[in-house]
Amino acid sequence: MTAKPRRNLFLMLAAATIGLALYNNRLARRALAARPLGRFIHLRGTKLHFLEAGHGQPLLLLHGNGASAEDFTTSGIFDRAAARYRVLAFDRPGFGMSPRPAGRPWTAAAQADLIDAAVAKLGIERYMVVGHSWGAAVALEMARRHPRSVAGAVVVAGYHYPSPRLALAISALPAVPLIGTVMRHAVLPSLVRLNWRWAMKQIFHPATIAVPFAAMTRELASRPSQLRSISAESFLMLASA
Repeated sequence: MTAKPRRNLFLMLAAATIGLALYNNRLARRALAARPLGRFIHLRGTKLHFLEAGHGQPLLLLHGNGASAEDFTTSGIFDRAAARYRVLAFDRPGFGMSPRPAGRPWTAAAQADLIDAAVAKLGIERYMVVGHSWGAAVALEMARRHPRSVAGAVVVAGYHYPSPRLALAISALPAVPLIGTVMRHAVLPSLVRLNWRWAMKQIFHPATIAVPFAAMTRELASRPSQLRSISAESFLMLASA
């Protein structure tokens, strides 16, 4: 292949990559605009988005990797818990509408400290916490690091015993500088949307999937920013167990 055809091919690939990135970022903005808005609390140079309802003893709900507070609303857990407790379902850093500032290692311990500080800022002195999947690691760190605040911790399907897994290494690739940036802005969002139905069947089979859950989580999980957070947490999973 001569220099000119190679140059033309490169320009075509670059244009396609930029076009896909612009399209995916447009879909990401649309997904956030369509999402029900809760409350934000600003602290430590960032902010956390959360949904709140009910009265009684405070109960915190922490979602897993790749998810958001909608996990608890679309499943019905949020409303059922709110009938008895003051429920706060947080978007952990990098998920839903909570940003994940760069330059910080957002380990389970770091997230535990941030969420505990947010709860204290809301005037809550003592609470119970439920953590699902990756959120279980955060819940355990909250109980370990802030025993005076945590009245009880419940962990659901957590990853507690570190063991090497090829899937974790592959999932961490989009967090790699440069090549990961191209992957999560141009390539991965479309692949996530195309394979979403298959992935949900693998996760939930033989149970059926609620339509609102499937639609909402697909659009949120395919955003470039959330793909970066998913990759980062996949990388940190062994260290957080």
